[in-house]
Amino acid sequence: MNFVLNSPSPELIEFFCFKNPSNGQKQQQYINALSPENVHEMLSFLDPDMSYEEWLTIGMALHSGGFGVHIWDEWSAKGNKYKQGECVKKWNGFSSSGSVSLGSLFHMAKQSGYRGSGSKEIKHTKELSFKNAYNDQPNHQYGFVSAGELTQNIRPPQWLINQYLEEHTLSCIFGKSGTGKSFISIDMACCIATGTSYHGYEVEQGAVFYIAGEGHNGIAKRLKAWEIRNDVSLESAPLFISKRPAQLCNLQNAQEVAHAVDELSRIHNQKPSLIVVDTLARNFGDGDENSTKEMNSFVNHIDFIKNEWNAAALIVHHSGLSDDGRARGSVALKGAMDHEYKVTKKGDFITLHSEKTKESEDPSDLNFKLVMTPVPHSEGNIPLKGAALVSIDQSSADTKGKLTPQQHKGFKILKASIHDKGKERLFSSDLKPIQSVTIEEFKEALKEGGIAKSNTTDAIRTAYKRIVGELVKQGLVIVSDDLIALLDNPDKMGQAEVTPPSIVDRQDNPL
Repeated sequence: MNFVLNSPSPELIEFFCFKNPSNGQKQQQYINALSPENVHEMLSFLDPDMSYEEWLTIGMALHSGGFGVHIWDEWSAKGNKYKQGECVKKWNGFSSSGSVSLGSLFHMAKQSGYRGSGSKEIKHTKELSFKNAYNDQPNHQYGFVSAGELTQNIRPPQWLINQYLEEHTLSCIFGKSGTGKSFISIDMACCIATGTSYHGYEVEQGAVFYIAGEGHNGIAKRLKAWEIRNDVSLESAPLFISKRPAQLCNLQNAQEVAHAVDELSRIHNQKPSLIVVDTLARNFGDGDENSTKEMNSFVNHIDFIKNEWNAAALIVHHSGLSDDGRARGSVALKGAMDHEYKVTKKGDFITLHSEKTKESEDPSDLNFKLVMTPVPHSEGNIPLKGAALVSIDQSSADTKGKLTPQQHKGFKILKASIHDKGKERLFSSDLKPIQSVTIEEFKEALKEGGIAKSNTTDAIRTAYKRIVGELVKQGLVIVSDDLIALLDNPDKMGQAEVTPPSIVDRQDNPL
């Protein structure tokens, strides 16, 4: 009886290719009918850092079998020897009548443990191999490489975010509750998924998988606020948010996460570039963060997930209860990090500071502030807002200490006034419309806020001049003939010069 199959079943492959290997004709028939899924399964048993000759054989086998170069390239990219564009270059030189057939791939995979039992069983085999690795039991993937070969393949750092987040590394952001850690990680994730510059730093676009510890509604507001503030859509971006936290101290849970990532990456044809775990506490499970053994298990499971695709991993964590200068829990976490960042908050200003960079110089501090942004929603007319980060310079971050109490109070009154009465107005042709209030409205708010010793016209005018003059000098506000607004994101507002302090001395704006 003859069978004609588009994709052989696992049972038939098992019988004709393994249990009955002497039947060469049937074996070849099913090799010729292998599907892309079968080929991906075979490649999962092979090390992309194999010898150059073996690597070429894999490419020629795929070429001979009629498969696309992308399969060879995706598999090769998992290795440390990968060079972008090399697969395509070699592929175009392969002969259609070469001596290497798809059977070569089949037999190489078979020698490495492939038994044709289907994707479910193959995943189980990989899981067992993973278990053995942490029980210090030998497996067929363990090996050595010579120092000479290593020194011939040195590469400069490959950055997802230039200077701040490196490819295929493990990083941590930690800080006290409420300092903005998650806003920073969401900001990084959105920039990478969309290829948007990270506050002036170059980004390598790629798929991001975000293992979230909180509900979708809160994250949705932050994502929408990011879209609005950056004028970039996330609609088709390869940014995926988990439906629930994952207890990553547990091996089986880590494997489930890896399988979910793998499935989505195949569906969308997007290799994961970054995996975010936010926060460690919500995704740790029932283990003890202070236990070195259990923290090592957590880190090893994160490594297992990211190493499947040479992706980077970013862990969001809380600072210590008695020592906020370090991440909470076992010091094993810090020891495993390639990059570690501390987040602090002073007043309205958030600072990201590098605590550890393993293979390069520490990058400069980054300073941000959170800006509340109205976001659309589907239910009723209740106003809804989300927060997004905007970058500021260091001098602005230190402003609170430079302002007098009266100036600081006036700044808060201005922010409240813009929040309550602000409208989008055009300051000039080279600026985008921004939320602002009239100078008259701001002076009235100062009067209501008791900013001066008396509410006379001269007292309010004097208070206004002192407050706005310093705010303009600090680069916190912009003023026109009759409007005033917060200068919280100058990069989005064009290149117009900030109005000089002298404008507040004008006397043609009486109360």
